Amino acid sequence: MKEELENLNMLSAFIGAIIGSIVTILSRWIIFRIELRRKKKLMNDDLIHQQEVLIEYKNVTEKLLIDFENKENLDRRSHPSFEDLYTDVYESLSKSDLYIIYQNRLPKIVQIYKSIEFLKEYKPSTLYAEYVDKWESHRKLQEHLDHVNKYPDKKYCGAQIGFINDTIGQLKLNLNTIAEVKRDINSALTYKFFWLNPL
Repeated sequence: MKEELENLNMLSAFIGAIIGSIVTILSRWIIFRIELRRKKKLMNDDLIHQQEVLIEYKNVTEKLLIDFENKENLDRRSHPSFEDLYTDVYESLSKSDLYIIYQNRLPKIVQIYKSIEFLKEYKPSTLYAEYVDKWESHRKLQEHLDHVNKYPDKKYCGAQIGFINDTIGQLKLNLNTIAEVKRDINSALTYKFFWLNPL
């Protein structure tokens, strides 16, 4: 009888340990899934925000492109700095979490944020400032002064047209990049987060 009671106590302890382990594993799994949902929402909210910033970025880029193509309004002026165009949220999440969330779509997410970095580096205000710096440096050169004296009726010299064309090319590249990023963001946002098969 005593031996049976000990066996029953051992069995009860064993079953209690198994139940405790299952509850611990299940609660950790639930917490992990909730945390993944939070990170997914954070990324989706950031992607939506980036889309909104890109709309303004596109408008400024298109206006500047028209000015350069028409060779009008190229006097010194300011443009938005687009500080809201950032990769902080993406960089704050671990790549392993991003892989769990996005799986085979992770390369698309990586490409979105690489493109955002590119657009941040070559934003309209930077391109315009580079154009102005090149033009200001060139107009002080003797060869430009000689050109102006030789062809007083020509509004633009070859170097300035080259600077303008370089800027036009970069602005067009930016617009193509914006279109790709917006398409990729729309694609990334169409996927839903399900409880058992989240990502």
